[in-house]
Amino acid sequence: MLEFYESFQKCDIPTSLKGELFDGVGNPLNYLEELNKINILVGANNSGKSKLLREILRTQRDKYYSNNRKTEILNFLELINSKIKRLSHNLGGNRPYLNNDGKDVFNFEHFEQLITPFLTIAANYDINQLILTLKTAFSKDFKEFPPDNIRAQGSGHGNKPLDAQLSHNILQELANLKNIVTEKTSWLSEQQHSTFDTHKCIYIPSVRTLRPFARRSKISDETKREYGFGETINIYNGELMATDIQQLKNSNTGDRRKIKAFEKFLSEEFFDKKEIELTVPIGTDLINIKIGEEKEQPIHNLGDGLQMIIIITFPFFIYDCGFIGIEEPELFIHPGLQKELLKFFLHHPKTNNFQIFLSSHSNHILDAVNYTNKLSIFTVRKAYHKKTNDIEILPDFVVENVAYGNDNLLNLLGVTNTSVYLSNCTIWVEGITDRLYLQRIISQYVVSAHLKEEFKLYKHLQEGVNYSFALTAGDSIVHWDFSEDSSYEADRESIIVKKFCGKSLVIVDNDFGKNLGRKSRLKDLLAERFIELPVPETENLLSIITIKKTIIQYSTVAKAFPEISNLPEVDVEMLKHKKIGLLIDELLIKDEPGVKRFNKTGSGSLSPTDKLEFCRKSLEFIEAGNLTTDAISLAEIVLAFIIGQNKNAILP
Repeated sequence: MLEFYESFQKCDIPTSLKGELFDGVGNPLNYLEELNKINILVGANNSGKSKLLREILRTQRDKYYSNNRKTEILNFLELINSKIKRLSHNLGGNRPYLNNDGKDVFNFEHFEQLITPFLTIAANYDINQLILTLKTAFSKDFKEFPPDNIRAQGSGHGNKPLDAQLSHNILQELANLKNIVTEKTSWLSEQQHSTFDTHKCIYIPSVRTLRPFARRSKISDETKREYGFGETINIYNGELMATDIQQLKNSNTGDRRKIKAFEKFLSEEFFDKKEIELTVPIGTDLINIKIGEEKEQPIHNLGDGLQMIIIITFPFFIYDCGFIGIEEPELFIHPGLQKELLKFFLHHPKTNNFQIFLSSHSNHILDAVNYTNKLSIFTVRKAYHKKTNDIEILPDFVVENVAYGNDNLLNLLGVTNTSVYLSNCTIWVEGITDRLYLQRIISQYVVSAHLKEEFKLYKHLQEGVNYSFALTAGDSIVHWDFSEDSSYEADRESIIVKKFCGKSLVIVDNDFGKNLGRKSRLKDLLAERFIELPVPETENLLSIITIKKTIIQYSTVAKAFPEISNLPEVDVEMLKHKKIGLLIDELLIKDEPGVKRFNKTGSGSLSPTDKLEFCRKSLEFIEAGNLTTDAISLAEIVLAFIIGQNKNAILP
């Protein structure tokens, strides 16, 4: 079965907002589309996002699966319809009713009368009715009917027996169609959520508390009255949690399991797996919490952030299915715990049967969009249009579905690029080819047999979000200050790295011991975040086979050495002792006349003009099966750094 939200991937614009909501180019909205498991409404204060959230909760009832799924269903119905029409045409085109000794076989006329309702049913997303109608139309076992006694009854047919061969063909086609229908109705059944009929609508307002008011939900009552909520919407703000706990603990086995599951969740996620017990002493309205071996204490002694998390997550354990709208879930909650809360919404089994709507000002919550395809962000802002014959102006609202990184989000949140959308860490390498080599080595390492368990999380991380590459430009590294406690002064020449990027890992060439003083200072500043390669240059991380495959891409080398096997063998240890240009010239192509030379500068390195071309030719030959030991080691160091700097990321 689908997760609950997959049956509600768009919603009708509430009647109360018709004519007030527009898309980004000014067109009136009839639907809010591309809804997801989690839907975040972002906007400035008084932008209308909370009003939209409440109205969605008030009216979200009709099922709307994705447009792709709807198109697939309609295409299937058109296929069945075309096949039935063809069979009817083969029988004379008068839509006969087939029978066998008075037993119904198939009524073509009745089916063709149903096809329009079929399409309407599919367009209205009423899959259950569609399944029932299809199964009824193809309920017979067509293979059981003898082909020599099939009669066509109806206009122009009387009750004449059909030719036996024609009957056989018709019955075979109907049997084939039944197989298609059976397979497709099974698929259609999977498009329905099994607990749809039991769903709840739950609204969690911004005013939340675990302190009771004489066992009366005063805040909840006022919220329901002010917003005109009927009995179909449950207001939950924590006021009556003590009453809920008492009822669950003194009810049937199923209810007692709900509270035990919630206590277990709190234990595992927020209290280091210490046993948690929630109790309400007789004659009081206060909740007590016992944490492991600690003395029992009132729950309001916990930090406000934990209290907010308890209030927000509790409904997912006491209700089975439905829509939950939460106003500003980030209130009082530390950024790290905000991300834990998002992990709960995204991945905890108790949330699978819910569709969640949030209004928020938190860039930490927005950060979750990088790690899931189950989250949609909608911006909400006011737009003013003067009403005819009215000196006053009433606001309309512009609602847009936006992607992560959209600068409009920053403006609506009132923040700048210095607070969001920066990578969590930076890997510094000397030049562009070093970056290209390292990217390719890592991409091949993570699909290789060498991949270690702790590095499998890397597949969830993205360059530009979780990490970025930067270039020191060789000797220009002296202009970068990697100190953690530097500050700018008027006559300062070096650039303070920490001011514009995340934690840094610096990788430099060995270069046969060159610049030892500079490297020593960087080692003192960065400790394990300073990496000196065990080989002269990044190109020396390539395997001998990769180097051979690369150089024969040059025409003069290929002419002299048509096959890789024509090139001499080279000991892999030579990669540590000769720069790549010298290694190729001395050990591979040697004195072969008329062949391109790679050590043009005399330094042993590739020339600046050759470096990038050689790199681009070599990348496709750096493969998971031919990574050198040094390349694997470097990949693991970089991955450990990246994953370590993304511990608070929203990961599965």
